[in-house]
Amino acid sequence: MRTKKLLAILAVSLVVSVPVFATDWHYLGKYPDQKSRDYVSFFEPASVERYGTSDASALVRSVWAKDLNAYWKKHGSDPDIIDAGAERVANLDYPEYFSLPAVIKKTPAKELQNLSIVAMGNEFIVKSGRVPSRVDIRWYIDCKQRRFANIATTVYLPGGKVGKVIKPNEPAYLAIESGTEMDYLRQFLCQLPM
Repeated sequence: MRTKKLLAILAVSLVVSVPVFATDWHYLGKYPDQKSRDYVSFFEPASVERYGTSDASALVRSVWAKDLNAYWKKHGSDPDIIDAGAERVANLDYPEYFSLPAVIKKTPAKELQNLSIVAMGNEFIVKSGRVPSRVDIRWYIDCKQRRFANIATTVYLPGGKVGKVIKPNEPAYLAIESGTEMDYLRQFLCQLPM
């Protein structure tokens, strides 16, 4: 039964593994990769698929932090970026990431607003497709057993063209560690209505 369910998920991921611009990417944090190069991740709430009462998957987009930083240096004063952030601040609409208890606990209160504003700008930049994705991954989360698996990966070449698409025959599950990208994604997916 589990294999049939995972095959169905892989079939769905064929449709969503292509680049998706103008979608509502939500900030998911900044993390180092295996080579200690920072990347920034976003997940797409509209991509969330639910399987039964405790499993879900979502598309996560990662971009290089250096690409976002370069964009900010060149275009950070653009009115559309400022207006998009100012409107959200006026509506007290901060990224959900900064409402997670673990994030609040580790982020000094005086930095929370500034980090939120930068994250909102990053959401806008990624949503508009102005910074190319490094990789899109459809992550599968098992909420009950607190584990995750990669079920589809799209790797992009410089300039945004698809370099390769990887779909494992059998997803390899790993335990979700606290304070990681997968832990935050789990909190979003597993607390949403099933």
